[in-house]
Amino acid sequence: MSLIKLKKDQTVFIGRHGNCIKAENDSERVLSRNGVEATELVENSLGVLDFMTATKPLTSPFRKRGVVVTSPAIRVRQTSDILFGKAPIRIIHDDLYNFEQFPHVNELYQNKIEDPREYYNADKEAILSFQDRFKNFLMSKDVMSAQYVAIMSHAIVSNFIAELFTDDSSVMDKMLPESGGFLISKDGVGVITS
Repeated sequence: MSLIKLKKDQTVFIGRHGNCIKAENDSERVLSRNGVEATELVENSLGVLDFMTATKPLTSPFRKRGVVVTSPAIRVRQTSDILFGKAPIRIIHDDLYNFEQFPHVNELYQNKIEDPREYYNADKEAILSFQDRFKNFLMSKDVMSAQYVAIMSHAIVSNFIAELFTDDSSVMDKMLPESGGFLISKDGVGVITS
């Protein structure tokens, strides 16, 4: 699959939701106090980096400053609200929460598979299909015309998304920590954690 090419001065943040409280319905889990605090620390880091803020000039060839794409799960939307509360454009994308599309995902979360690359090999066909659909979604919604793009999701799904933007193998070294994220630009990949 070909990478999504970033433009000069374009930055993508791919983040994982913060720590959350157990709930009967998984999609209704909310951030814990620790999840909120850790996410606020990440927000401070993004602010220092001027990510998606009005203080950085909007340069051509961008038509809009920032777009946030998020999973419909409450904990992800809460994390997104803390990080990008003033983002003018938000898109909720259901496929970011569809874990059934990955047949071996439960093995990963039950620690039967520890290395993301091992999991990737177990579900490679499903992951490639997800990546292809998500890339098409980003293009169809004109998301990549924004100078700053934030994609908020869940654990290993964030790693799969990062692979759409970089061939840096470090994005598959391990799952992002809660509230963490990859910051990707033409200059490379960084990891922001609390």
